[in-house]
Amino acid sequence: MSKKFLLENKIILLLGAFSTLNFFVIRSLLIYNTKIVLVDKSIKNLSYLYDKLNLLYKHSVYLYPVNFLFDSTNDYLCLNDFILKKFGFLDSMIVNSNFIGDSKPLHYYDLIDFDKVMKINLYGKFVFLFSFFSLLNLSLNPSVIFNTGCLKKYLPFFCVYNCSNFAIFGLMKVFLLENISFSKIRINCFKPDNLKNSSYISLFPG
Repeated sequence: MSKKFLLENKIILLLGAFSTLNFFVIRSLLIYNTKIVLVDKSIKNLSYLYDKLNLLYKHSVYLYPVNFLFDSTNDYLCLNDFILKKFGFLDSMIVNSNFIGDSKPLHYYDLIDFDKVMKINLYGKFVFLFSFFSLLNLSLNPSVIFNTGCLKKYLPFFCVYNCSNFAIFGLMKVFLLENISFSKIRINCFKPDNLKNSSYISLFPG
């Protein structure tokens, strides 16, 4: 089955749009006439991405700012309502937002910093999945894809980030087991070990 058949006219929500990896994902999807809702923490980031796109594709892109650290569940439900009114369903959700936080030993970690990493990397993604579950089920072939981390292996001094990645992987597995018999949503993960995205470059500039 061709990529065009699989992707043409699909409605895709891309979370954490402002990254090198996601820009390539966006351009690749737009070739197949998909409609993409780009979500990131600031309208400035989203506008920058939008300006870089080919003029031919701009009618297929919708921008929506959401900040996991400050926004409430109601903000996610407003986005849900927007997609429902605009398209009537959601085919796929790509969750590629990650916050690494500080590199330090666990016993030096501040609880406020811990809360920040977990809220962005785990709580926000859980609420997103919860908020869009019914909208995804309106699609004929829905799917959810999680990024479970950009590190090649779990390293010391990135404990909280690593914990959030383990938690996301666990969330994905539990969701799959709970819904495998009655939900048509397919759920998977990817781990872009060697991709030179912004998170990877910040950790390994060489």
